Amino acid sequence: MKKLIICAGGDALMVTPLPPHYTGREIIRPYLRSADFSAVNLEAVLSDYTCFPGAASGGTWVNATPDIFPQLHSFGFDLYGCANNHALDYSYGGLASTCRILEQANVPFCGIGESLEKADAPAICEKNGKKLGVMAVTTTFHDDWRAGRECEDLPSRPGVSFLRHTTIFTVTQTQFDVLDTIAKNATINGSRPLNVAAGFESPDPPGMLTFGKELFLVGEEEKRETFCHPGDLNRILDGVKKASKQLDGLIVLAHSHEVKREAYHEPADFFVEFCHAVLDAGALAVIGGGTHQLKPIEMYHGKPIFYSLGDFIFQNSSVRILPPDFKEKYGLSPRATTQEAYAARSRNGTIGLHTDPLHYRSVLPRLTFENNHLVKAELLPIELGFDQEDDIKGLPFAAKGETVQSILEQLKTLSAPFGTRFDLKPNGIMEIIL
Repeated sequence: MKKLIICAGGDALMVTPLPPHYTGREIIRPYLRSADFSAVNLEAVLSDYTCFPGAASGGTWVNATPDIFPQLHSFGFDLYGCANNHALDYSYGGLASTCRILEQANVPFCGIGESLEKADAPAICEKNGKKLGVMAVTTTFHDDWRAGRECEDLPSRPGVSFLRHTTIFTVTQTQFDVLDTIAKNATINGSRPLNVAAGFESPDPPGMLTFGKELFLVGEEEKRETFCHPGDLNRILDGVKKASKQLDGLIVLAHSHEVKREAYHEPADFFVEFCHAVLDAGALAVIGGGTHQLKPIEMYHGKPIFYSLGDFIFQNSSVRILPPDFKEKYGLSPRATTQEAYAARSRNGTIGLHTDPLHYRSVLPRLTFENNHLVKAELLPIELGFDQEDDIKGLPFAAKGETVQSILEQLKTLSAPFGTRFDLKPNGIMEIIL
């Protein structure tokens, strides 16, 4: 009987050193190391600030100096996913620096690379006669962050492993006609008709209308639907099928900021489609992240989907240097300080992710498989020092008391639509009822 135990964490956005008085690692490291393998999403560029910033970022230009990674690694992770919306905050040079530092540390990583083939390839770790693979994919990215395929005639494009999606809005016939009239009279679509006529863009599918950047069709019920890009999905599924046959197990780290409607805790329809598909293709579990908060947990044909674990470490407001682009975004002089820029974004600490304790709560799954069947799913609840001083805030601690109960109730509420049930053990560890 082949037994495999896997631990995972959410998004590790770590940019400052661990202070000497930090004690959270004393419980978390043994928990992570109790598994055969553990994996996490590294959500930062690793560089010494010698790489120029990209023209666009994942919201904040997140960079950690090379001395930070060994401290993250000290928590006990074996494998790292790097496909996320911050991977190219410092453009291609920053991505190359991240790859170089991880290679020098001799740790398996995935989701980024100098070509699409390398970004798609699983990170593989072998210990004690067992071999685990991890693939990492992001659905949130700027188009020029997409890794490019290898080609005999040209260099490949560095970037992330990606999944695109299509959004279609359904409206009534009356609404559709109004949009069509506005598009024509106000030239909302700009030069698109000229580009279609010249062959630079594709015409609208029959019965559909492009309005700006969105696609509309007529139906009886107003709604928004999202669908995986078929080519991207098939590309990823081919990799999952191949890798899962060659390894003792494979998990997928999936980073997604898209939502179903207007609530962060609702995964987008295409993301649900994707998670189901990779499990059908042979992956053992999907570990999601992206929007810095817990999302539902679904048991799909006996396999777990964590639509988002939220954060493992959250130091998004502790980045030491920010480019002029960030400061200008908030109406500041390019010479404004980083502290002034953060204050402008948060309106002096009154709004934003850092004002909500829900962004400072997570769980660490410990999944036990026997012959590729999940037989136990434990969750260590953690909190990230929301009420602590700045050098501690954002670092993980094992949750206690009322916080454990609050996290449990939150997961019950979020996961109820999927029928997922939980139990709380006397030691404070939760279990998914299988």
